Amino acid sequence: MFQGTYNERVYTVQVIDGMNEIYVTGQKKELTSDNVFYLAHVDAPFLSVYPFAAVFRCMVAVNPNDWVHTHFPMRGVTFEDPEPYTLTTGDILAFDYLRELHYITSTSNQNEEHPLRINLKLHYLVYPTWLPTYGKILGQLANWYNMLGRKTFLMTLTPDTVSAKISAASLLAWTKIVEFTHRFIGATNLVYTLLLAGIAFLLKNATIFLASTSFVHYLIYIATFFYRRNVSYGTFLRNAVFFKSLAMGQLLFWYIYYFQFDPISLTLVLVGYGLSFLAYFRLGSLRTYFGVELGKIAPQQIDTFPYGVLPHPMIVGNIIGLIGLEMLEPLRVALPWLVPLHIAFYLVHLVQEILDIHENTIASITKKN
Repeated sequence: MFQGTYNERVYTVQVIDGMNEIYVTGQKKELTSDNVFYLAHVDAPFLSVYPFAAVFRCMVAVNPNDWVHTHFPMRGVTFEDPEPYTLTTGDILAFDYLRELHYITSTSNQNEEHPLRINLKLHYLVYPTWLPTYGKILGQLANWYNMLGRKTFLMTLTPDTVSAKISAASLLAWTKIVEFTHRFIGATNLVYTLLLAGIAFLLKNATIFLASTSFVHYLIYIATFFYRRNVSYGTFLRNAVFFKSLAMGQLLFWYIYYFQFDPISLTLVLVGYGLSFLAYFRLGSLRTYFGVELGKIAPQQIDTFPYGVLPHPMIVGNIIGLIGLEMLEPLRVALPWLVPLHIAFYLVHLVQEILDIHENTIASITKKN
């Protein structure tokens, strides 16, 4: 199964024996560490940013089950209502358990013969073949954390003392913090941003941070629009919104920092971004962020202004707003590259949208020729 995804000439796949276990799911209780499985979580959160290599958990159902369901909220259209995977005898499901948020829900179990769900938890280390030591370090760290976590989990499984109850509550609280981080920011995004902020602070050069974080969302747009396959929609949406918010926040900060009254600049900024916001309001979040292109929602003709009047009003509005920013002379003199680069990226994506340039289109044209 792994070789269908990872080319065996490029990647090595190894079993991590020390992490494998039989897991039995019982009914949900009020305050025990068992409840962590009912909360969106990742295991070993500090390893979420370990690049190039991964540890997969492979769930193998060994008995009948129709009441416990596994969810991956970042893969679906909405975080609140992800697709359920109900594993019953012989079903197999593998996921990157260090990075993918996952949790279970349960419904009433009517099967008296099988009151518990029993799964094998099998673990696989995947790393580039040319980085064996690097990959195996991840496996050892994941194994170590798993053993430590298992001990903590077992100690708080049936908390009957005050300290055990505090430990269980702390475990659940930490799980919610990790969920929030992965849901709205992303562990890799957080580390990337903080690292650049630290470098910029140490070198006393804000331009480093500005240049390294202002254009990431364009790369995400362009790449996702082009490839369109195997996209974890919630992850894409989170990353795009996070980096766009960071970029727009910095544009606003520097505009205010260098502001001097210029009626033309201010008018273009208000009109341009007002138009862009109105276009976003008309489309909604899912259509704005390629919900149709990625097959998440059905196509629908939008004719309400500014649609039906202006072509690509969201991008056009953003470009008008950026021109307004560029007209502010102190900002233009201090950061002459900033706004032109924003406009250049928007124009590249605009051409991509107008010509509908994506992998399937190119493959189709190539095949015909």
